[in-house]
Amino acid sequence: MIMGKFWAAFRAQVNKLANFFWTADPIAQMQYEYDQAVAQLTEGRKGLEQYRALVERVTLQVQNAKRHAIDLESKVKAYLQAGDRETARQIVLYSAGLVAVTLLPFALGSAGLLYLASALALGAVFVWLAERLRRDLTPRRAAFLFHYSLLYLALLFTALAIDTVVL
Repeated sequence: MIMGKFWAAFRAQVNKLANFFWTADPIAQMQYEYDQAVAQLTEGRKGLEQYRALVERVTLQVQNAKRHAIDLESKVKAYLQAGDRETARQIVLYSAGLVAVTLLPFALGSAGLLYLASALALGAVFVWLAERLRRDLTPRRAAFLFHYSLLYLALLFTALAIDTVVL
């Protein structure tokens, strides 16, 4: 690098000396300018080739990164869907367990037949909705099951209150 700069400085001094003698000869001066222009064009072409190679390399890297991002996104979605399926399966199991627990007041003699019929009917709908969610996992079905669970509890306690107070 230092030698290159030294050589460029030496050439510049030689060119100054040559220009001193060639100023009297316009053809030699034009030939010198032509040679300088050709050298600059050659250098420019090399720079453009390097730039084009750099652009192609970066474009290839960007395309590879996009493909990698798409691949990772699909893997993450598959992982999340698998987790959602497992959660839906657990919802069905817990719903069945909840229905079994709601039958305990009748089994222990704290509630009568009205409560038993209500608990069985409401529980059957609850388990059916949970199973439907497991088969077709959508946010709409999940929200519907959640809202039904609120109604389920309210109706179940209402049935228990009516059965124990009125009957």
